[in-house]
Amino acid sequence: MLANTDVLRQIQKVRQPFNLNAFSQAAARTVLANRDVFKEQIQTVLEQREVVQRGLKSIKGVDSYPSATNYILFRTNHDSKVIFQGLLERGVLIRSLGGRNCQVF
Repeated sequence: MLANTDVLRQIQKVRQPFNLNAFSQAAARTVLANRDVFKEQIQTVLEQREVVQRGLKSIKGVDSYPSATNYILFRTNHDSKVIFQGLLERGVLIRSLGGRNCQVF
């Protein structure tokens, strides 16, 4: 967005924290319009979400929250930077929300 600094400041106040860009929105519309094509992949994501959810629940010091989305929010009493780096080294990308909150994607 190109605008006056004061306008941008006001828009920043109401912008969603993890908003989607135009490309992501167009991709989502395409998937929704062609849901049957993606049905198998959607089912795989749902199944794997459950696998990850069960795995998180089995780890002492990790509390995960129920999810109906493509990510899982979890809280840990372990250092989130250590968790982030260890998972990244294993090919798992998470978003650290600061402190001890993380999301698995």
